[in-house]
Order: sequence, then C-alpha cells, then structure tokens
Amino acid sequence: MIVKCKSCGRRRKPAFFGSRHCSACRNDARRAAYAASPDSAKKRSALYRKQNPAKVRTALKAWREKHPEKARENLQRWRVRNRVRNSLANIKHRAKRAGMPFDLKPSDIVIPERCPVFGLKLRIGCGARSDASPSIDRLIPKRGYVRGNVRVISDLANRIKNTGTPRQHRLVADWLERELRKANRR
Repeated sequence: MIVKCKSCGRRRKPAFFGSRHCSACRNDARRAAYAASPDSAKKRSALYRKQNPAKVRTALKAWREKHPEKARENLQRWRVRNRVRNSLANIKHRAKRAGMPFDLKPSDIVIPERCPVFGLKLRIGCGARSDASPSIDRLIPKRGYVRGNVRVISDLANRIKNTGTPRQHRLVADWLERELRKANRR
C-alpha cells in the first residue's frame, strides 16, 4: 500500500498501517520531539518498557543477534560505567546460589586507587581479569556479603587470601623467606 505523506508530500509506504506519514518523516518528527523535550521522551520510553517487557526483550534480543559486535561494545562500556552495580549483581547471584547473606548497596563499595595489600594500581575495564583487577573480598567468609565484612583489594591478593588462614599465610611467608635466604647464600 502506498500513500501520500502528509509531511513531505511524496508517495511512499506508510510508517505503519493507518499512518498518513512515511517512515522518514515519522522518524524526523520523533527526533525533533526528543530534542525539544528529552525528559518527556525518556519517561514515555520507560513507561513503554515497563508496560511491554516481553516485546522489549524480544526486540533487544533480535538487535543483539543482528549486531553482535556493537552489542559486545555496548556491554563493555556499560560494565566500565557501572562497575560497582555490575559487581554487586554478580556477587548477589553468587551469594544466593551459595545460600549466603547479602545486603550490600552500591554506596557500600568504594574502589580504591591502589590495592591496600600490595599497593598495585587497580585497573578497571581493561578486558580480561588481571592481578591488578579490583576484587571484592569477604573478611570473614562465613558472614557473607554484608556491610562491614567486605573490602576491595586486587584480584591477586584475593586469590592468595582465599586459600588459607592467617596462620597458614604466616607459615608460608616464613618458609619462603627461609628458602630465599638459603638460595641467596649459594
């Protein structure tokens, strides 16, 4: 079906059934409305997403399948901008799976510039995890992820800490110092 567009006067396919405007003019009108009142457009968009979650989910899935590279880039940008929210979502999932308590909020997590254990400069959003990636550590693992029981340290420090008690860590450190002294004497 071809109609005469009320905006541009050209004969084109309508934007949707019953529309008297072509897709190009409809898109131009939407862009102009958004530029004039972005808050209003954002509210309408949020309301639509709330009222039509299944449609939105389906449309997003289709877009991600059609544009996998852009989807990956967008996800990486989101993770960098929302690193604390992203970390908390992962931790909450892990805690729920393990049956641990969880009551953290984004304001409870403060990522320092340097690891308080080793002094490494923490690197965020550099692709794959590294020794200098920030990691949320439970001081007393049995208490779970609750306020006052978590600290942000480097991934290296957390991996080392995870596998032993303070006594075991001292024994390993003492042994390593003895071995290094012996090796230096030779």
